This record gives sequence, structure tokens and C-alpha cells, in this order.
Amino acid sequence: MKKTLLFYNLYPKVNWEEITASLLKNVPHDEIIVHVTLPIFPLFRKRKVINELKKYPNIKQVLFSKNVKKEGESIGFEKLKKEVVLNNYSILTYVHSKGSSKKRKYTKEVKDWTELMRYFVIERLDLTK
Repeated sequence: MKKTLLFYNLYPKVNWEEITASLLKNVPHDEIIVHVTLPIFPLFRKRKVINELKKYPNIKQVLFSKNVKKEGESIGFEKLKKEVVLNNYSILTYVHSKGSSKKRKYTKEVKDWTELMRYFVIERLDLTK
């Protein structure tokens, strides 16, 4: 039987640890692949991100790219298609670290939107099945 995959796009700049914890706290998917878009000072952030992501045992792989503002999240999708055999999965769902790019963007409304994304994409994976 094929597995379910959650693809998480992470931009580790502001409040990303809290956002990641809220999204990945209870994932029913078989595996998680994380794409990290690295902002300025990538080496420092890369080590910190790797250490933080070790908290989540379902993470199978972590992919890294440099941030290119005009390309947004498409970099992660391209990297996923290039580096991961997707035939092994029957369901692939997607979430991202909404609100992690700027402190002023991490508002109550964004937190509510992130919670809705988590609920429908992760918690209610049964609806997708």
C-alpha cells in the first residue's frame, strides 16, 4: 500500500519554531518532507533548523534552497519533484509556514488561517482519503 506524504515549506525567519510546532504537532501522514527556504545568513539558520526539525520523527527528508523572492514556494515544489520519488505516495498534501517572513505579518488573522490550513490539510487527512 502506498504512503501518505505531507510536504511542508518552511521559511525560518520569524516565529518559525512556533509555527512549525503548531503545524507538525499531530501529523497522521506516514512521512513528512520539509523544504527549507533559507534567508540571509544561511549557515547559521541551517544548523538551527536541522536541530529544531529533529523533534519531529515523521520527517523523512529535509531539502534546502536559497530564498529567491520572485520564485516563492515554487522552488520547493521543483526540488521535491526532482529529488523525491513521488510514485511511493498515494496522497501528497501541502502546508507552509504562513506568517514567518515578517514579524508584522504574524497576526491573529494569520494564526487563524494557519490553524485552518492545519485542520483541513493535516488533521482531516481522513477526508482526503
